[in-house]
Amino acid sequence: MNPTPDDRRRDATDEDQPMLLLGEDRPDVEDTTLEELREQEAELERRRQEFAEQAERDRERAQEQLADDRQAAEKALAARQRAIDEAERRLVRTERRLRKQAQRVGQGDSVPRVSTYLPEQPGRGRSSLLRGSERSPGKLDGMPLPVLLLVAAAVVLGIGTVQTSARADQGQVATFEQLDAVRVELREATGLLDTEMVLQATGDPEQVDAEGDLPSVALARQALQGVDSVPSYYAEDIGQLSATLSSTEGSEVRAATTWRDGRDAIGYSVAGYDVDESREAILPGSTWGSVLLVGGAALLLLTLVLLLRQGSRLAAACTGLALVGAIVLVAQDPVHDDAGELGEAHEEAADRADDVLDLVGDDIEVVLGLDSLEPYEQEGEYSYWARHYRLEGLGQEDGEWSRARADLGRTLSLDPAPEELRTASLAVLTEADAVRQGIETEVVEARRSVVEVSTRAPSPALVWPTLVLVVLLPWAGLGLESWRRRRREAR
Repeated sequence: MNPTPDDRRRDATDEDQPMLLLGEDRPDVEDTTLEELREQEAELERRRQEFAEQAERDRERAQEQLADDRQAAEKALAARQRAIDEAERRLVRTERRLRKQAQRVGQGDSVPRVSTYLPEQPGRGRSSLLRGSERSPGKLDGMPLPVLLLVAAAVVLGIGTVQTSARADQGQVATFEQLDAVRVELREATGLLDTEMVLQATGDPEQVDAEGDLPSVALARQALQGVDSVPSYYAEDIGQLSATLSSTEGSEVRAATTWRDGRDAIGYSVAGYDVDESREAILPGSTWGSVLLVGGAALLLLTLVLLLRQGSRLAAACTGLALVGAIVLVAQDPVHDDAGELGEAHEEAADRADDVLDLVGDDIEVVLGLDSLEPYEQEGEYSYWARHYRLEGLGQEDGEWSRARADLGRTLSLDPAPEELRTASLAVLTEADAVRQGIETEVVEARRSVVEVSTRAPSPALVWPTLVLVVLLPWAGLGLESWRRRRREAR
């Protein structure tokens, strides 16, 4: 009987499988029940949830780290921009001072300019116009040269008078007064904060008020209530001061770091360059306005010379009267009121008050250990505590403040007790605050002077009638001269 296909497949399968031998070690076949499969599935689901939760926690930590990095970058950019603005402002101040010193010795043009300005147009000087009048004393392109000069003088004097007569509006003046007053209060808050830091570091922290704020924080918040442009991260740094400096439970490093960040936040909430910009915006006068007034008077003088050369004495007389009026317009220019010098006096006084706080801050950083002194700075006649360039700039190298700093340096060298360190440090702060208070009085007086000169406008009854006469008198003279010549020709 022939085998069927099924028999052949079965025989082939049996041939492929090896023969089972007795005693051979073969893997056991595990029978997985339905309940065990469910447990394995539950275990896999639990692990998946754990991985998902771990991934979510990692994502949240990454987002928090990204937000912290972004805030740190914003602070760093803001600090760098402040440094750039401060450097630019000091550069401009240095240029002004050097230019004034050079002008006193007759070398004003030797100082290069760092500010933006338009180069002087060639051919506009009086000598070139005179040379042009000598080449063509009668006409220019078919038009009488005196007429062209009078048109130019009228336009130039009109524009110059408008620019030099303009004054700042009340809103700009109020902004300057507010920012400068806030800046003064913030410096006062910084002085209080330095005292609170010394008390905390020596184990006798300042107590908070009913609102939970230290005196410095309360004063800073009160000063900044009407200021809308304070960055939020400055407000956060200020808010952390009360909880940290009103207790001695935290670490010394954290307290010192919080003090330094809060001090910077108070100082830069309304920066010095913000006050400088608002002051410059209200100072009266215009450089180009002054140039235009002088240029218009020069054009009238040149016209007078041409008319005298042509024998037009009547027109020359009227132009001479117009020239007197132009001199009156030049005299009312606020540049003669020393507005720029008053602004510089205010800026200098504010800078000196800031210098006092800067030196006090450096001293406290040394006391707290945030900054270390080199060996050559610790002892000797020219050590850090005996001499400092800021003291010399403030004229305090031999004052009570200087002596208090020297006593603090000696105290630190003797490994003092907290009470001794507190007494020596507070003595330095007291003397420095006394110096700063005297400078703040100068700041307030300088602010009043700037506001006064910025709001004092020239008399309209003098300026505008004078401008009308300056414009019309030469034309009246030309008309009378033409009428007189026609009458002479008619005879």
